[in-house]
Parts: sequence; structure tokens; C-alpha cells
Amino acid sequence: MGLLTSEFKERENNLIAIYYYTKQAADSKKAYEEIKLKMEKEAKANALRFAHITRELEQAQEHMAEIKRSSEMREQKYQEMLDKMEKALGKDRGYYEQEIKKYQESIQAERNARYHAERINGEKIDELNETLQNLNSSEQIKNEFAEEMAALDKKYSEAIANALKAKAAQSKS
Repeated sequence: MGLLTSEFKERENNLIAIYYYTKQAADSKKAYEEIKLKMEKEAKANALRFAHITRELEQAQEHMAEIKRSSEMREQKYQEMLDKMEKALGKDRGYYEQEIKKYQESIQAERNARYHAERINGEKIDELNETLQNLNSSEQIKNEFAEEMAALDKKYSEAIANALKAKAAQSKS
């Protein structure tokens, strides 16, 4: 009678162990799926942010190119004005000096705008680099978690195999 009791107790312990391994594996799988969904959402959000920042960067670069072209044209006009002034020494010198002053002010304003655009461009590049780092970090975390899940799946498979062996041994008894 004592042999049967210990055998039943062992079977009961095996069933309890199988239950806990199965529950742990199911919980791990559920957590894995939740983390996987979260990481996919983060990856999509980062990809959208990356695309948005890239578009902003392209727009900033186009704007900077426009400012540069405009600035070059203004500088050319400024030089032409200087040339005209030299030719018209005897003519309305005050008018030309006033025009030169206007062009100098507009050139300075465009230089300031170019500086501002370059600064914004630098900030966009920094944001782009940060987003790339976030994408790389998310991918690394995803890979590490996948490795952990593979290990848990292996443990789960081993637990099932052990449970089946125990059940087979139990059936033979």
C-alpha cells in the first residue's frame, strides 16, 4: 500500500511540475507576443519619425540652397552697384551709396538666414542620427528577446518531453 501511495504522490508531483512548466511557457509566450507587438509599434513609429525628419532635412537643404542662390545674386548685384558707382563718380553719389547700404543690409540678412538654416540643418541631422540609434537599439533588444524566447521554447519542449516520458513510464507501471 505504501508503494502505491508513493507512486501516486510521484505522479501527482510530475503532473504539478508539468502544469507549472506549461503555465510558465504560456506566460512567457504571451509576454513575448506583447513585447514583440510593442517593439513593432516602436519600430514603425521610429521609421515614420525617420521619414519625417528626412523630409524636413531635405526641405531645409532646399531652403538653404535657395538662400545661397539668392545671396549670390545679391552679392553680384552689390558688385555691379559698386562698379556703377565707380563709373558715376560725378553723378548722384548719394543714391548709389544708399543703394549699396540697402544691398549690404539684405546680404547680411541673407547671411543670417543661411546661418539659421545651417543650424537647423545640423539639428535635423542630429535628430536623424538619434533616430537611427533608437532603431538599432530596438532591433538589438528584439534579437536578444527572440534568443530568450528560443531558450524558453526549448525548456518548454524539454518539459513536455519529460512529461510524456513520465506518463509513458506511468502507463507501463
